[in-house]
Amino acid sequence: MSAIPLSIDHTTLAARDLDLLVESFRRLGLNPVYGGAHSNGVTHMAVLGFPDGSYIELISTLRPGQNSPWWDQAIRTSAGPCAWAIQAKGIDEEARRLAGLGIPVRGPLMLSRLRPDGVRIEWELAFPDEKEPGSTLPFLIEDITPRELRVQPAPAVAQAGLIGIRKVVLGVGSLSAAARRFEELYGWPQPEIEEQPGFGARLASFAGQPVILAEPIDLDGWLAQRLDRLGETPCAFVLACRKLTEVSPNLGLSNPTVWFGTLLAWLPLSGDLRVAVQQMSAHAERGRQEKEAL
Repeated sequence: MSAIPLSIDHTTLAARDLDLLVESFRRLGLNPVYGGAHSNGVTHMAVLGFPDGSYIELISTLRPGQNSPWWDQAIRTSAGPCAWAIQAKGIDEEARRLAGLGIPVRGPLMLSRLRPDGVRIEWELAFPDEKEPGSTLPFLIEDITPRELRVQPAPAVAQAGLIGIRKVVLGVGSLSAAARRFEELYGWPQPEIEEQPGFGARLASFAGQPVILAEPIDLDGWLAQRLDRLGETPCAFVLACRKLTEVSPNLGLSNPTVWFGTLLAWLPLSGDLRVAVQQMSAHAERGRQEKEAL
């Protein structure tokens, strides 16, 4: 099988209170736009759109404590990263391909939400695997209405020097088992492995693909505890910029480090909202030099 490239459509951050979640980004000068309620009648969301067309979905329930049909535990515990979706041009075909490889697939299903300005947006979703949507394998999304109705780049994001969502970091119990699954389903070559003690994980990165796997190196550490609480699920997102030194100082990036030869630093978000910014260049020595300059 030839390697199948994946393109991130959006990632999802969950919390008990949508207003507080939105405010955590507004404090940094990034202004999510309220997107309205979903057709399930339970959840609502805000959108932080990026110049490359990807976006972060901030999600919660309309009323605190409601049972959500998706990501209920993540919402109740304000777990932050909980899902990721890829763009599917031909969602039926991709759902059939995955089903043919033995992966149970729910859908495609048509869903919608009503924007505050009264515009109804419609799309189709398909959920590979039996876990929560987008826990490890991405869920599939294909627009029915024009995509620009679903998301628009936020001007403040581009002004801050951010480009888009570059990587989803998936917390997994076994690096080898998770890597083998992506290799089998998408034809990817074996990943590069490195240990990041500061993140508390052994990481696996697939060249040219938007996925990093993270296995705990400390059975009592934050990642192991998160896996016990939520199961395998995204544990961090990585945004792209051209150079960290060109990113707005208002973002307050901290703890610069080098992952797989490329410099990244973390947004000062509270709790489990782990979002990093990584520059597009990929030279380890240059990254270390710039780390010292930050």
